[in-house]
Amino acid sequence: MRALSPALLFALTAAGALAQETKSVTIHAHFELSIERLTPTPQPRGTVENDVTVILSGQNNIHEIYDESAPSLHRHGDWQQTLGGGNWHVVGPHRLERRYREINNIDIIEINVEGDTCKASWETKLLPGFQVYTLSSMTTHRIESYAKPWMISSTCTILEE
Repeated sequence: MRALSPALLFALTAAGALAQETKSVTIHAHFELSIERLTPTPQPRGTVENDVTVILSGQNNIHEIYDESAPSLHRHGDWQQTLGGGNWHVVGPHRLERRYREINNIDIIEINVEGDTCKASWETKLLPGFQVYTLSSMTTHRIESYAKPWMISSTCTILEE
């Protein structure tokens, strides 16, 4: 009998599946964030929607699909990487974490799994010595400054395949 990879073992254990190595587990998280742009042109606090889909499978494979949208704007990302070798890491028996470094801050997504349910959270932390948060503009891709963003709400769903 072949040993299961850590990513798949996490996914199958966390999702409550007793399955073969060929299975994958898809976790979908939806975040509603509150963001206020300071520069280059100040904009009042508004809502940004983020959808993150993570597919765990095979030998530590992780596939992330990321969609971000604000009124009349949209950004999409699609990455494949090795769990622990990129932004995503197993940080506990039932917990995945994604850390993405911006210039002044680190954005953190945490997914906690219990049985066949999950909870997702998002936060951003300033790096030492900085006072404003930075994000890449959805329209110009230039770095812009923001007041502290925060999570308004989140949902999380596990889909076994």
